[in-house]
Amino acid sequence: MAENNSPQTSLKPSSGDSAVLISLIIPCYNVPEEQISRALNCVRRQTFQQYEVIVVDDGSSEPYKTTLQRLCSSTEKTALIRTDNCGVSAARNIGIRSAKGLYITFMDADDVLADDFMERAWTAVSATHADFIIGGTVFLNCPEDFRVSTRAIPQQ
Repeated sequence: MAENNSPQTSLKPSSGDSAVLISLIIPCYNVPEEQISRALNCVRRQTFQQYEVIVVDDGSSEPYKTTLQRLCSSTEKTALIRTDNCGVSAARNIGIRSAKGLYITFMDADDVLADDFMERAWTAVSATHADFIIGGTVFLNCPEDFRVSTRAIPQQ
């Protein structure tokens, strides 16, 4: 059976009383339930509440597809968009086209965010009127020989 190549949104974020200021896009492809559940739970704990979550299912098979539907339908702030498998970059672009926020951020389905991530990001862009911000990364559960190189971005 041929699949439709156009993305299909199955859940809409709540319009609510507050404007959506940050759109968080999570591309997913056959992500185990424990990973996406952990990611969505850390988003739900955010201290900043004027956000939406757009989960882009990039052609997952069963049972992953059903799991995403169940987990995404458990909150009003989460939209699930299904598309044929097109790769992580194209999935992010699909999420961008559906975003309602003034700012867009991304996370992978196996990432976690600090509870104040969006609040700190919003504080930074509000104070500086920046077009974009770049945040840091903390690596968890890495092997001992894992190395991270850092490079400072010059301030103008």
